[in-house]
Amino acid sequence: MVAGVACLGIAQMGCSSSLLAGTFVGGGNLGDTYFPTPEAQAYAYFDASMNYRWEVSTPGNVFSIDTLGLDGWKIEGGFGLGYDTIPIGTLTLRDLTISLENETGNLTFDRTVAKNVLWPSEIFIIPILGAGTFTAITFTLNFENFDPNWIGQTNVQSSYAADPGFPDMRNFSSWQAYGPDGQEGTGYLTVVPEPSSGVLLVLGIGGVIALRLCRRSVV
Repeated sequence: MVAGVACLGIAQMGCSSSLLAGTFVGGGNLGDTYFPTPEAQAYAYFDASMNYRWEVSTPGNVFSIDTLGLDGWKIEGGFGLGYDTIPIGTLTLRDLTISLENETGNLTFDRTVAKNVLWPSEIFIIPILGAGTFTAITFTLNFENFDPNWIGQTNVQSSYAADPGFPDMRNFSSWQAYGPDGQEGTGYLTVVPEPSSGVLLVLGIGGVIALRLCRRSVV
């Protein structure tokens, strides 16, 4: 019943048929380099910790990044709660945490960023180094000083405005990672087939060739 009432409250904005508790969900398709929250998953119930999660859409694919040892690579994201639902200046953003699932490699970046600022906050820019892959990423915004009655009752939209002074200029929450690629261009984190699958394929082909050569030498 609560979900039905919540949907009536935001019917004009195109409410999702089922709201998640504290979590927005997005995906990553092969070749993607920019990851917005899909409109179908752009609503959730408020919680003290709001999760913005993206996972690869196809099993066997991974998010892949290689900074090539160069400075200037960054994770950039904008995350929102819909300013007309949560009034400006009524809660505090304590910190942002980032977690990766099925992570490989040697990626180095701040996994927790202390903020302690009134919400809404600015776009997040976090330097990153190293190379690696993962199958899902979650940005968690931890809040304080909010009305406890909001938890599980107040619906929020994932939209944000880069400038809180212009709340009507909004985008759905999104993230990407990019930097110089070492060839006077820009490199991006993207979704690719799992590297190990390609390695196994090469090893398999090599094994077949070796077996054929062995058979020929025996003959």
